[in-house]
Amino acid sequence: MQIDQSERVRIPLAAERLLIRTRTRRTGVVRVRTVVERRAAVVDPPLRRQNVQIARRRIDRFVDAPPEVRREGDTLIVPIVEEVVTTRLKVVEEVRITLRRSIERRPQRVLLRRERAIVERFAANGTPKTDRS
Repeated sequence: MQIDQSERVRIPLAAERLLIRTRTRRTGVVRVRTVVERRAAVVDPPLRRQNVQIARRRIDRFVDAPPEVRREGDTLIVPIVEEVVTTRLKVVEEVRITLRRSIERRPQRVLLRRERAIVERFAANGTPKTDRS
């Protein structure tokens, strides 16, 4: 069978299109709040202390030039000179400065704080949810 041009048949084709829409729906509520917990603790930090001890020592010795400040261990020695009439230098005394270091402990009671989060869940109607729901 032969179809001539005037007998052409048109067949409509159909195609579906998918249209997806979303909408917001309230299914529940979560409330998060923080509470501050306090606990007492004892802290015992080391406290450094320095004490200065000053001692004077009579010397009464003539010198040609002023002696320099010197150190002997933890002690700093500062010579004190004076001019006498003959213009010779005489060490009349030394000031000895000794630095003593010590560490002491003084336990103190302090208050420590820490935040903790509390999470509460509610159903859409506002009733609290339990772990089983």
